[in-house]
Amino acid sequence: MIGRPYFVDQNLNMRSVEVVWKIGVRIEGGVFTKTRAVKALEQVLSLEQGKEMRQRIGILKQLAQEAIGLNGRSTQDLKALIEIIKS
Repeated sequence: MIGRPYFVDQNLNMRSVEVVWKIGVRIEGGVFTKTRAVKALEQVLSLEQGKEMRQRIGILKQLAQEAIGLNGRSTQDLKALIEIIKS
């Protein structure tokens, strides 16, 4: 993911993507230029850093799919919420 945060919570979201989850890069300097976009694309698509990002994304994808499965945590939580609302 290539990010260029602009407003309010976008900086915090981008920090999560870039620093915590390590699945994206920020446009350097905060200004979207051709040179900076190319540099970000190289990081994501070509370098070892990009390969590692794609591996992490694959892991997150698998975790998300498990969570929404028949016995996944999201499914269980939704069922619990429905029961609370019904009672």
